[in-house]
Amino acid sequence: EYIYDMFEELKERVSVPNMISALQMETTDLAYGTAPNHNVATNMLLEIINMKVRMLIQEEFEDD
Repeated sequence: EYIYDMFEELKERVSVPNMISALQMETTDLAYGTAPNHNVATNMLLEIINMKVRMLIQEEFEDD
């Protein structure tokens, strides 16, 4: 709930290109602020990126 509310507030305050940067910064701050160490935070963020890439690839193969 907190994260969703935060993103909704950001959406109202910034333009679309800046919204992307704001979401990236907030997500990174959240990861590094809550993880036990920087390695865990980096691993979490990289896993999220990998998951998104896998989803996009899977969708592309399903469309073919």
